[in-house]
Amino acid sequence: MSKDKLYFEVDGSDEHCWTLDYFEDRIADGEDKILLQVGKYCRGGEFHWCKMQGELIQQGGYDCGKNNCTDYKPRNGKNGCCIHLINCYEPSGKTLTLTKDGLTPKEK
Repeated sequence: MSKDKLYFEVDGSDEHCWTLDYFEDRIADGEDKILLQVGKYCRGGEFHWCKMQGELIQQGGYDCGKNNCTDYKPRNGKNGCCIHLINCYEPSGKTLTLTKDGLTPKEK
């Protein structure tokens, strides 16, 4: 799990979130403001993120497993959950505005 906070773009995809520096680079490239939502860690969700494939994997789906993925490596060494799967993030509902002056309202 990342130590940095992750953010979703309000008018963007709920599928991807990024660290603040990604959005700060866009502001530096000329965007005036970007509406963001803080991402929150979602335990026990329906989807997981595959760090190797860079894709969402549905729990119980057929995208993961020794018959479907060359990167599959079970945590227990035999079968089950792959070491490359992590829980996902979801938008928290806390909306912030990023401008060249920083995030508002200011986070504590």
